[in-house]
Amino acid sequence: MDAFYNKLGKVVAWLEDKYIYDIAGNYQAFIKEEKVFNKDGEYIGTLNNGYFRDKEGYIVAFNSDVTENLDLPPLQVIPEPGLADVPFIPEVMYSSENTIREFNQWSDLNWEEFIENDYQLVS
Repeated sequence: MDAFYNKLGKVVAWLEDKYIYDIAGNYQAFIKEEKVFNKDGEYIGTLNNGYFRDKEGYIVAFNSDVTENLDLPPLQVIPEPGLADVPFIPEVMYSSENTIREFNQWSDLNWEEFIENDYQLVS
């Protein structure tokens, strides 16, 4: 299981296979072909090269395997959680025509806003 960290180095999520869990082990989202969908099937961003990115391409979280040189904080160490739910994979709401440009900057979104897909894109 891989830990993912926010811009402060705090663990915000765990990745096991293609499933994303919160720090308590509750299922939050899943990955399909590098695209991230919340548990309602809504497209919320991407996972590529160790970075979760929002729909605009900004970094929301990262794992310890990242290779690009971004000013990263010291990482919090916490034990892996027990996994509470059996993941349900809904139909996804995504058009393959949607692609994002990746930025080496932090998103204004926190992890919860990213997962809930509760924000408006800035054009």
